Amino acid sequence: IEYITTDVETKSRFILSEDVVQSMLSAQEGDRNYNDFYRRGKEELTRLILEQGYIESLSVYSFSGNGFTVGDSPSYLNDSSMWMEQEWYQEMLDKRGGYIWKYCDIDGINGKERRLILGRVINKTDTMEGLGFMIFVLDNHYIEKLVSDLSSPTIGSFYIINNKNELLFSPGEEKNLLHFSM
Repeated sequence: IEYITTDVETKSRFILSEDVVQSMLSAQEGDRNYNDFYRRGKEELTRLILEQGYIESLSVYSFSGNGFTVGDSPSYLNDSSMWMEQEWYQEMLDKRGGYIWKYCDIDGINGKERRLILGRVINKTDTMEGLGFMIFVLDNHYIEKLVSDLSSPTIGSFYIINNKNELLFSPGEEKNLLHFSM
């Protein structure tokens, strides 16, 4: 799991300084080069996550709403305003380029499993002024399979809990547990 979170954090640092992302977020729809920046940005970020089974989707949007989501994303993730309405969105903005990890419901979407996400503001590389944001959504099924595959009767069971001792991922039927005492 540490490898996965470190890799996602590293990918987010790459995106922060990627020229095509900076250009796309700085351009306005209707600008002469906007469509080219948009296409190149989408291609570059698709390549970045393509081989990573643990990344469900990656969303990159300007604060004006221009951008995209790549990966195996349901259509509800293709709207920047949906992300801007999340309860943790302001916390992400307050980090001013630092990242946040959240295990959360996606507000406004009923019946969907909680997701592990990394959110981060993308700043201009020269002025550090905010241009937009990125959201990585991790694949629950990949992480659940990893935890399940690590667990065995001879070794024991593996669980992923957060800093509040709440169960995030577990092997098999233990999903009904909500809280560990430590």
